[in-house]
Amino acid sequence: MLPKNPNAAVIRASALWDGTGAPVVTDAVLAIDDGRIVAVGKWDDQFIGGAPPTVEFSGVTLLPALIDAHVHLSDDLWTWNGLLANGIAAVRDTGNRYQPLLTARQQRLDDGSSRPIIKTLGPLLDGDPPHWPHAACPLTENDDVEAVVDRLIEQGVDGLKTYVNAQSWLVERVVNRARYHGKRVSCHSGATPTSTALDLGMGCIEHAFCLDVLAPDESWSTISADSERVSQLIDRFLNAGAWFCPTLAVMEAVQHGWGPLFWATYPDDSYPKHVSDWLKMVIDGAQSRTSDETTEAAASLEQMKKVVRCFSEAGVPMMAGSDMPFVPAGTGLHRELELLVDAGIPNDQAMMMATSIPATYLGLQDEVGTLTVGASADVIAVRGNPLSDITAIGHMEAIWSEGERLDLEELKTKSKSDFDVEPTGFDGTPFGMRD
Repeated sequence: MLPKNPNAAVIRASALWDGTGAPVVTDAVLAIDDGRIVAVGKWDDQFIGGAPPTVEFSGVTLLPALIDAHVHLSDDLWTWNGLLANGIAAVRDTGNRYQPLLTARQQRLDDGSSRPIIKTLGPLLDGDPPHWPHAACPLTENDDVEAVVDRLIEQGVDGLKTYVNAQSWLVERVVNRARYHGKRVSCHSGATPTSTALDLGMGCIEHAFCLDVLAPDESWSTISADSERVSQLIDRFLNAGAWFCPTLAVMEAVQHGWGPLFWATYPDDSYPKHVSDWLKMVIDGAQSRTSDETTEAAASLEQMKKVVRCFSEAGVPMMAGSDMPFVPAGTGLHRELELLVDAGIPNDQAMMMATSIPATYLGLQDEVGTLTVGASADVIAVRGNPLSDITAIGHMEAIWSEGERLDLEELKTKSKSDFDVEPTGFDGTPFGMRD
């Protein structure tokens, strides 16, 4: 039943998908009061006389705002506005040395909103030398690893992450100490293979190309998705109760070498100039690739997608993540959803990987990720229906953050600006740029 409170907001749309896996509701209504969803369902079932004024959309689907489960944040406002402008209500920062700044940033968004919600993994816990010095905490066997984990948890991290050069002794010590605190650890595998990390109790594996499924004579372009090695690793995930964040969007960027195909995938203004200049500076482009190398890269991505589909079909819990800023804020997650569907994952399952599933992993299931009574009113309206055409996710018509409708055009403008504010304690340069 719709509320009679004149301050409530009532939205009527052609369709609504609530993120729980339930079927799409047509001719739908959603009511918001005091920042919370107070009614949701079919218009005929919900409407009563005396309802507040109603905002009506034709040809539009209402959806839960999205969650990007793999980003690297900075204190430059293009990032935050880009996420909000593309319907993202929560993120998991998977490696950053700026934990205190991110905590402070959470409290001072322009409009006083607490969106996007930030869940952090702190700096990359890596070997010495680290792979990404700008975002890492390098550790040796002589260091008090347990004290480092304790300190990060005191600072408020929501989990931890081991990185490329972390050997098995380091992974084991981090996982064991994190378990003592009731925290999960994620892993970008390298010196410690994924299979070993899972055996040591790893909670989540990041990136499809980190899966150790290749035989000695195989490449990603030649792997068979139904090989015994793939099946065995899937069993390891299931036995360990581990999660997987494949980040296909950045896998595509890697295969393209951030060259012309990458820039053709995203709008010209996906980044402010200082960020696109940084990407072009630190990434070797694909311009020098031979046609054979380009063909090999495309084949590798196709096979990688087939392996990801096998993981999904086997029931490995998976989250959608973009690896922003290596792909653009917001639109990188939209592209991730397109690639997951292109891999053969059903549209509704892919959408749940960016809504209710990561909400559960992050402990936000009572706050965001679904359009259910009592949840925070973080809602997006998109032109079309991504449950039948996943590309509709990129056609934002309106966004509500904690029940307040945002100025979409203003957010888009700010997301394309260089250095919107004078940053505090961080010079505004994107992840990986500082010495």
